[in-house]
Amino acid sequence: MKRRACIATAGLAWLPGMTGAQTQTQTPAPAPTTGAKWRIGVLVTGTLASLATQETVGALQAGLEAQGLSRGRDFEFDVRAADGDIARLPTLVRELQASRPAVGVGGGNQILAELARQPTQVPVVGVGNLVGAGLAASLQSPGGRATGMTTFGVDLNGKRLEIMLDALPKGAGVVLLAEDWAREHIVPELQAWAVARGSQATAAYLRTPDQVAGAIAQARRAGMAGVVVLESPLLSQWTAAIVAAAKTHRLPTMQAWPDHVREGAVMGYGPWRRSVWEQLAAPLAKVLRGTPAGEIPIDRVTRVVLAVNRAAAHQVGLKLPLALLARADEVVE
Repeated sequence: MKRRACIATAGLAWLPGMTGAQTQTQTPAPAPTTGAKWRIGVLVTGTLASLATQETVGALQAGLEAQGLSRGRDFEFDVRAADGDIARLPTLVRELQASRPAVGVGGGNQILAELARQPTQVPVVGVGNLVGAGLAASLQSPGGRATGMTTFGVDLNGKRLEIMLDALPKGAGVVLLAEDWAREHIVPELQAWAVARGSQATAAYLRTPDQVAGAIAQARRAGMAGVVVLESPLLSQWTAAIVAAAKTHRLPTMQAWPDHVREGAVMGYGPWRRSVWEQLAAPLAKVLRGTPAGEIPIDRVTRVVLAVNRAAAHQVGLKLPLALLARADEVVE
C-alpha cells in the first residue's frame, strides 16, 4: 500500500523590499534590520507567491536550522524573482550583487549561467549543472567560487520519456515541452530514442505561459497521446497551466518533479523538490561559516522517486499499467 505524501509548505516570512508584483526598476534590498550575520541572496525564475518559491525558501530555512543556524540571528533571505521573464535575470543578478550578500543561491541552468557571467567574487551555492554553466571544474573538485548539488535533471529526461511511453499504448507519440536551450542537443536525442522505440516525440518550445494551451492543443491535433515536460525551473512554474490544458485535451502529463502530482499531473519523476533545497543547506552552511565554495564537492540528490496520480489519469482516460503502479514510490488515489 502506497502512502499519500504531504509536501510541507513554508511561507515567505521576510522578503525585504519585495512584493508579488515587483517591477523591473526594483532597487536592491536594504541590509537586514534584525541583526542577522549573513544575507543570503536567492534568485528564482518564478514569482514570490508561487508554491515553488515558498518551498524553496522554507526548505532552505529548515535545512539551515538543522545545521545549527537561526533565521534572524545568523541569516536572512533576500529573494529576487524574475516573474517568469528570463530576460530580467541579468538585471536581478546585478541588483542582488549590489546588495552585497554573503552568498548567492539559485537553481536551473539559466540562473547558474547568469551568475557565472557576472564579474563578482560572491560565492554561489546552486542546484543544477554547475560544471556546464562554467561555475565549477568538476563535481569532486569544483574550484572557483561555486558549489552545490546536481539533480541530474537533464539526464533524467530520458527516463521520464521512457516511463510515459510505458504508460501509453504501444507506438503512441508524445509532445516534449521544452525551452529553447534544449533545442540543440537534448530534444533531438530524446526524439531519436522515441523513434528507436517505435514511437514519435514532437517538441514545443515555450517562452511564456500563454503558449502552453496552444502547444498542447496542437499536439492533440497531431495525434500525440501524452505530454512530457522537460527539466526546467521556468516550465515548473507553469504546472497549473500545463495540467489544465492537458486535462482539457485529455492528455496525461509527466513532470520533472514528483511534487506536481499534487497539482494534478498524472506522473512525476525526480527528487522531491523540498528535499533538494534542504540538502543544499549543508554546503550553504559551510560557505557561510567560511569554507571556500570551490573546496566543497558538489553533492548529488539522495533519492529519485516516481509519483503517480491515479485520479488524474482517470480524468484523462488513461488506465495506468499495473507494472507501472508497482514501480511507483508514491500513489495519489
